Amino acid sequence: MESQPEFWRKAGRDDYSFILKASKEFQAFGPYTEIIAGWLKDPWVETWVYGEKAGFIMLGPFFPPYFRSYIDVMAIYVSPERRRKGVGSKMLHLAEERARKKGYQFLRAHVGCENLSALRLFQKAGFEIKKKIENYYPSGLSAFELQKKIKTSR
Repeated sequence: MESQPEFWRKAGRDDYSFILKASKEFQAFGPYTEIIAGWLKDPWVETWVYGEKAGFIMLGPFFPPYFRSYIDVMAIYVSPERRRKGVGSKMLHLAEERARKKGYQFLRAHVGCENLSALRLFQKAGFEIKKKIENYYPSGLSAFELQKKIKTSR
């Protein structure tokens, strides 16, 4: 039985310690605790928390769509006890809804080549590999660039 409520909220200052602690899982890719701390302050980035800290997703930068046609999934995190229970899929659905609402044509993400579980999550959500980028992350690891066409609500 699911004990945590299922809801979204924009991250507030009360969520920052959870987000920064969770971001330590990204350290293999570079200094992501510092990077994410900067994104939390960026007015062009949206951070959403799912449930009672079941996970978070960061989207942006939300520049006007006439400057570019895509929005990035900048970070996505699901708490270990909530993994493989559909939370990541719900987060990517929110990302698509936010992008559609704001008028973007595509979602984009970068996933470490060795992060097979994240790669499967994105592919299951309809993302396609566009290219491999060597030395993408500050740590020197490579990434796949993924993209998904946003379906219009018509």
